Amino acid sequence: MQRSVGVTISAIVALLGSLLALVMGLLTLLSLVVAPARPPDPNFPGSPALFRTILFLVPLFYLLPAAWGITTSIGLFRLRHWARISIIVFAALLALFGLFSLLGAFAMLAMPAPPTPPGARVDPQFMANFMVVMRVFMVVFALTQLGIGTWWLVFFNRAKVKVQFTPPMAFAPLPAAAGTPPPPTLGGAPSGYPMQAPATPAAPTVLSGPGRPVSITIIGWYLLVGALLLPLNLFLHTPAVLLMSIVTGWQATVYFLAALGVHAYVGVGLLRLQPVARLVGIAYFVFAFLNSAVFFLAPGGQARMAKLLEVSRSAFFWMPPPQAAPFDITPFMMVGAVMGLLLVLLPLCFLIINRQAFARPVTQAA
Repeated sequence: MQRSVGVTISAIVALLGSLLALVMGLLTLLSLVVAPARPPDPNFPGSPALFRTILFLVPLFYLLPAAWGITTSIGLFRLRHWARISIIVFAALLALFGLFSLLGAFAMLAMPAPPTPPGARVDPQFMANFMVVMRVFMVVFALTQLGIGTWWLVFFNRAKVKVQFTPPMAFAPLPAAAGTPPPPTLGGAPSGYPMQAPATPAAPTVLSGPGRPVSITIIGWYLLVGALLLPLNLFLHTPAVLLMSIVTGWQATVYFLAALGVHAYVGVGLLRLQPVARLVGIAYFVFAFLNSAVFFLAPGGQARMAKLLEVSRSAFFWMPPPQAAPFDITPFMMVGAVMGLLLVLLPLCFLIINRQAFARPVTQAA
């Protein structure tokens, strides 16, 4: 089937954005390679080699999405079925990032501009104008991400677009029985018989539930990617949040190992449409939502967030203390809390809604 203009434009936009992310990742990697090595700071609490190793992970946040986007755009040009699913997953993540960036931009708009340090050779009016331009750019960039992600989510779920990514069914003409006259000809060439399925004896048929929804596919891969990233918490010895407590040490290790197991089991189970995995996923997301809501929104949440930042400095030792920040970071932490709650609430809603997709197949004699 011929590719529509909307699919072509979407593939071009995905390719251009992926190439831009690829360039950003390569420039970041190049800057880390050619940057001169700084002498060790005696006041630095961590190993400079470890810090440099963590910095080399930063380009992956550009390079991995770039590789994903380039591969998906090529699949869109070739009308591959997997490319439509991939762009839908990519669009969902893009819309989420755009929404969260928009919340962060609004939080930044409500904050006053940081004061100019005394003795700095900078015009205060220039700094004020620069901050206004940066805030407007953040809002426009977030709205662009949200708009493109929403457009792709709606566009690639339309019936006319789905048909373009459906491979054509191949049928062969039925063989002529003995004594059957030859088929009529058109212009000297046989026209063939009408394409119809041969009559076959009655056989058992399998009646199954609907196919796997795209939302379930997104949740499954989201959990599997999270399972791949959870070992970083073990490597960095990050603290864990448990209701109103902050756990560290072996308790945090047990917590992250349990979360890794749940992520892997539920992710694989959702991709296989296992009903038990769906129930375990619902229970896990309910616990995650209540855990985050109690920690951040219950009375004393601001004090707990400050303590979490202080404890996290043992793992992220390059972080400055909250008192050293030039502005109040509480609005950004509240935005982060809302982002976390949304990331938990959305999969929970889709798991509850798509109950019929996990119906077991029923065998029935024809």
